[in-house]
Amino acid sequence: MINESEVLSLFERHCDGIKPQGSSQYVALCPFHDDTIHSFSFNSDGLYNCFGCGKSGNAVEFAKHFSDNPKPFYSNDYQRTNGKQTVKPIVNGLNGGKSAVDLTPKLKEYKIKYPENKGYEPFILNEVGKDKDGAITIPYWADGKCVGIKHHKPKNGKQSWWEGDGTIKWYNSWWFDAYHNDQLIICEGEKDANRLVQLGYNAISTSGGALSVPPIPDKFKEPKELILLYDNDEWGEKGAKKCADKIYNSLGVLPYIGQWRQGLPKGFDAYDDRTGEEVEYAINNKRIYEPRNEVSGVSNSQEGYTVVSVLDALKMDIHKPRMLIEDLINENCTLLLSAEDNVGKSMMANQMGLCLATGQDFLGYLVPEPKKVLLVQHEMENGEQTDRLKTQVVPFVESYPHLMEKNLMMNLIQEGENLAITNQFEMLDRTFTANPDIEVCIFDNIGQSTNVAMTKPDEIRQELKVLKTLCRKHKVAFVLVAHHNKIDWGKEMDLVKTQIQGGKPVTDWADNVLQLHTSSLNTGLVLFKITKVRSIHNQDGTTSKNLPQAVWFNNDNDLLFKDRFTVTNWQGHFKALDKFEDELAFVKELATYPQPFTTNDAINVGDKFDKSVTTIKAHWLKKLVNPMGWLIKEGHGLYRVNQKVMDFIKISED
Repeated sequence: MINESEVLSLFERHCDGIKPQGSSQYVALCPFHDDTIHSFSFNSDGLYNCFGCGKSGNAVEFAKHFSDNPKPFYSNDYQRTNGKQTVKPIVNGLNGGKSAVDLTPKLKEYKIKYPENKGYEPFILNEVGKDKDGAITIPYWADGKCVGIKHHKPKNGKQSWWEGDGTIKWYNSWWFDAYHNDQLIICEGEKDANRLVQLGYNAISTSGGALSVPPIPDKFKEPKELILLYDNDEWGEKGAKKCADKIYNSLGVLPYIGQWRQGLPKGFDAYDDRTGEEVEYAINNKRIYEPRNEVSGVSNSQEGYTVVSVLDALKMDIHKPRMLIEDLINENCTLLLSAEDNVGKSMMANQMGLCLATGQDFLGYLVPEPKKVLLVQHEMENGEQTDRLKTQVVPFVESYPHLMEKNLMMNLIQEGENLAITNQFEMLDRTFTANPDIEVCIFDNIGQSTNVAMTKPDEIRQELKVLKTLCRKHKVAFVLVAHHNKIDWGKEMDLVKTQIQGGKPVTDWADNVLQLHTSSLNTGLVLFKITKVRSIHNQDGTTSKNLPQAVWFNNDNDLLFKDRFTVTNWQGHFKALDKFEDELAFVKELATYPQPFTTNDAINVGDKFDKSVTTIKAHWLKKLVNPMGWLIKEGHGLYRVNQKVMDFIKISED
């Protein structure tokens, strides 16, 4: 028998950077070529192989090459045939646990030259080659020896086949001990695994395709995260779930399943991603696997309902969610704040945060007490958000400096971070865990929080359930900024929930909904309507739900909203003002008459605009009273110009 300590001493004399890798297995910087990635492997029997330059042999050959004494390493294990090692049975470790033939010498026959610095280092290390039929040859290793070679997809129409041990195995399992324990990615094929290693991940794959799962090793318990990243197709989805289920049933470990970006080609996999951008996206958007009960389809981790007597429940300290802003948001609940672009919804969301942090009423709506608020946004650069806040905070800092310092927080986009990053729910979960005193999160916006398209109702529902779980888990209320669909406002002339992107799943999920729209009569006026209120706190049992209101924006160049009031000519604010040029001139002329004016006064003014008596009496006077609200009817044949409405209207000089 060869003395293991003498073998190790031999390689230590001629190799740098030796590291143990499993039982009786070592890696080192190759002494035969300029190596920087520990591509040289040897074991306690003295067998060595370099995945980089291809040098291989035994301790006798190694000692002779470096003019060392080979005699301590002669044994019956080394049958010298013209200086080459013979093929001998070996024990296959993780990959099958059965006797197999050492096929390492065969790999020279399949060796190919890879282009340098093109990301093929993992393929070179694992000695992936090509046979005469054009099939990719993929060696499987155990204890430093090749135990099986998969010949994958020959070019001549032949079937893929195995040389040596073809039992189902884990590819790259021979690198387990070299991998760190933070994360392990399990993918569908060997090329995918090598690409992932090249991108800097720890990765393995199954040898048998999407639906074939080898025995689950205890090694899978060691990484902090197991992530399944199968191909972007039906079989990949089924295979990932099958593998996840087997891992859970074998080890009790719940893995994650990576989520590819929508719109990628069918069958897209890790090997197709040269830059790593899509792989990073899929990993960032991973979802925890929930095992299903085969009979009921319910998650195995889900217990039954907690059932108590109604009378017992009434004795419990279960209180109604407390009001945070009257009619708008309650504790542990959600407010959807929706509008088109350039209406000022993000500025209004900031203003809500300022009022909540200081306990100041929001546009006349009661805020009972200060709350700890976190402002989160991923659409703008840090400088854009801070530039807005620099203006908005002034009156609040002047009056409530201590509360502002204590209660208002914001996230900072880190350098290199994707500003349109999606699926932020996991980040929010971690943030709330690290900052348990946060009571309200202003999140701008929901469209950037998930990789699910807002046009897919069923998928949206599942995502929103996750967000609701965050509310309950961390006792946090959410103000979520949302977008309106493209609307023909001149036809709809109202704010209704169906206009919000995501439709019914989103508005059903939200506890309260507030919608905004810029008035067509004055760009400084923003229409304001609460279209959903789930919980009423007013002692009279009343709310301002569906009340047509408006607020002035930025009148004092402070980026704040002020002076909420009820609007009487609601529909008139949805049509472009140039469509009412004649009506406007008509009303402005009537405003010069003593108020109230008479029907005859209106007929006389109408004559100046070539309008008939019938047109004025039957049409114009009626529509200007209702729905437009530009005139107020004070009695039979008596009208008054609504001066408040006229004050809204801003006509440019041209």
